[in-house]
Amino acid sequence: MARIRTIKPELWEDEKISEIPIPARLLFIGTWNFADDFGVITDSVKWIKAKIFPYDSLREHDIKLWLESLVQNRMLIHFDLKDKGYYYIRRFTEHQILDKRYTRSILPDTESVEKVLAELDLYKNTTTLHSEHIVKTPEEKEKEKEKEKEKEKEIIFPFLSDEFKKVWEKWISYRKDEFKKSYKKRSTEQAALENLSKLSGGIENIAVEIINESIANQWQGLFELKKNHNGTKISNGQLKNSKSAGAYELLAELKKDIGINT
Repeated sequence: MARIRTIKPELWEDEKISEIPIPARLLFIGTWNFADDFGVITDSVKWIKAKIFPYDSLREHDIKLWLESLVQNRMLIHFDLKDKGYYYIRRFTEHQILDKRYTRSILPDTESVEKVLAELDLYKNTTTLHSEHIVKTPEEKEKEKEKEKEKEKEIIFPFLSDEFKKVWEKWISYRKDEFKKSYKKRSTEQAALENLSKLSGGIENIAVEIINESIANQWQGLFELKKNHNGTKISNGQLKNSKSAGAYELLAELKKDIGINT
């Protein structure tokens, strides 16, 4: 089903194409000749090699790597249909002149090719350059939405000192090294920080001590301090009266300045 295909001058100016190894670029152009009229080509390294590089002593392994680079750079999309693999050439129909009276497909049900591609969110009919408005699968779109939501949420630290941030980074590294755990989302890390703030009564020194105690005892989580350095139990009153309770001292100073008796 080889066809004469068009190569537009814009192809050579496309920065996305320039990121692909030169042999992979030739392979990419070769797929156009042997793809059907919907831009679909079978996923068979042996077949692709026989069609595009029939007289070259190339390893199938190398061709497979080039195909993978085309997929990684969003030039091809791989999909499966009825237990068989295919590649879809992105926006193929935008750049090729096709006679719709004779369009043929290698997919099993030729009458529903466009429907199949539409369901996979692969079939688009716009006029853009090769790397503009890249078509994404539903799963990729959903992941991008999640990433955008995460980017919108900045981590808000309960304590702004550099010392606390360094201790927090130490805690993150400790969990990753010891338990292979990490805060996969900003929201979960933010929740952990808010929990630490509650456990420490809003006192930075105690928050630091909570982290250090968990690391020293090889705990996976953060817990409220039960004892102070001399081994006696810490009460809420002691927390408020502690010399480390900077927040309470600041509040007392503010009340004094505005003339409120404590």
